[in-house]
Amino acid sequence: MTTLECLEEAQESGHPKYHEYLTRYRNAKKTIFGFVEGIDDPSFYRNKIESLLPDEWDIDIKPAGNKKLVLELYRCFDWTRFNRKQIIFFIDRDLDEFFGVNLPNECNIYVTDNYSIENDIVNRRTTRSILLDICNLSSLPVEDLNNLLTLFDKQLALFCNYMIEIMSWIIYWKREGKKPSLNNIIMKHVYRFRQGKLQVIQRPKRFAGCAEYIHNQCNIRYNPTVDLINITNEFCASGGPKKYIRGKYLLWFQVEFIRSVHRSILILCPKIDSQPRIRVTISTKNAIVNFAPRTRIPSSLKSFLHLSCIEYASRN
Repeated sequence: MTTLECLEEAQESGHPKYHEYLTRYRNAKKTIFGFVEGIDDPSFYRNKIESLLPDEWDIDIKPAGNKKLVLELYRCFDWTRFNRKQIIFFIDRDLDEFFGVNLPNECNIYVTDNYSIENDIVNRRTTRSILLDICNLSSLPVEDLNNLLTLFDKQLALFCNYMIEIMSWIIYWKREGKKPSLNNIIMKHVYRFRQGKLQVIQRPKRFAGCAEYIHNQCNIRYNPTVDLINITNEFCASGGPKKYIRGKYLLWFQVEFIRSVHRSILILCPKIDSQPRIRVTISTKNAIVNFAPRTRIPSSLKSFLHLSCIEYASRN
């Protein structure tokens, strides 16, 4: 494809990321191209793909902005001209299945197993690596480390149980046609940690309870007569507490648990005689960048990559 052809096709599509792709594609034969939703997503996917590609191959992965834009970009391509296995797309599952939305079933579109990629980061194994590598606890006795990880498992289960109410309200709102900004529900307003243990803030931002708080944050009038029992049952029956908790809320939990454990390590593990220096200050803003490389690749993602870009690279 010539430069002029690239420009003409990009102008016809009207999608800025498609224009950007065409200008990069022209002389990049040994490159796999990927498109994701958010700016942090490449941190999760890039190293997973690079670890499987042949040495001479590169991965060029860019954020499109959100799921809608990723799918719009996918539809921009004339797949009679481009190889699907060289150009791959990644989207989050979110709560689409609760609203009758059919998720795409294409050989070059990966849909996360759970709500989002963050859900694959928040687990015992990744937390162990962060405690050892970032929190500088590699000298911790095995028994103490296992106790901390058991504490993590228990607190995560507790957090997910608490989150059933919030996620049920979110499903209810969306079924009612509301468009809540979920980033406005701030976890630290509702929960906190003390020595690695999760605590509920009884009056978040001075509201009577969690339901009143989240309605106010999302600018939705609270109706205390709404019965969520059917939605809650549906959510739990679908594996919601393990699968459909919003990933960003889970990531907050993991970050704050780790920070709390590090602050209280001399109390939680009396055998340690001095406070270890944390190697990287972690927060929800840099968590994916720091945590993703320590996360094992999900089996579904590994299978998807082998059947798409890895197979393509091995044959070209």
